[in-house]
Amino acid sequence: MMMNPLNFISCIFFLNLFLSEPTIINTPQEDDCKVVMETINKTYEGECKKGLANGEGVAVGIDQYTGQFKKGVPDGKGKYTWANGDVYDGNWKNGVKDGEGKLMRSEGLTLTGYWIEDEYIGTEKVPYQVIQKSGDILRVGFRKAADEPNRVETKFLQNHSELPVRITSANGGFSVLPPNTTHPVFIVPVENFPFQGYLQFDIPGTLSNTVISNVDLEFKISQSGSWVVTVEMLATN
Repeated sequence: MMMNPLNFISCIFFLNLFLSEPTIINTPQEDDCKVVMETINKTYEGECKKGLANGEGVAVGIDQYTGQFKKGVPDGKGKYTWANGDVYDGNWKNGVKDGEGKLMRSEGLTLTGYWIEDEYIGTEKVPYQVIQKSGDILRVGFRKAADEPNRVETKFLQNHSELPVRITSANGGFSVLPPNTTHPVFIVPVENFPFQGYLQFDIPGTLSNTVISNVDLEFKISQSGSWVVTVEMLATN
């Protein structure tokens, strides 16, 4: 019985298909997986999402990074090695050092602690700290202002209104303030952080001429920038 010519051709086609070498097709995502940072964007090996390095990976360029990525930049835990031999091993956010980590300089210096937006703030996670305050102080608040020169602005409030206080003693970063100065707001330019300052001051009573004296306040700010420190005093009868 003779085989139908069409069936014979089909058999030959399928035989060649099974005997031939498999063809591996790379998806566009694999071909175009990019690292955004120019210093490590020559080669990349690792996880991807929507064409960008995302997840665990290794990126190499002028420098080298091994660790977690998000949207094409280091984000999470990772180790970055610069061409000059410096190494940072720690947390990253949006491509910069942010969080806890360890920076080892090639010349031997080591920094261990915390970074915020690529700036080392010291061994404390929070960039500010109240060291001491008298019981007449209800609370002390810290806020970082944008687009201002490095300085510390300390304002005093009582019942949500500005309260003039008289400086009797000032040390540390506040030593530039002249004694016996009375104002509700004091602004001190800061050349270098961390800033640590101590104030002793008097506050007037609200309904009489009595004065509450010898109020102590000391605080420290580790991160550079323009800071507004709000000191809210207890209300007096």
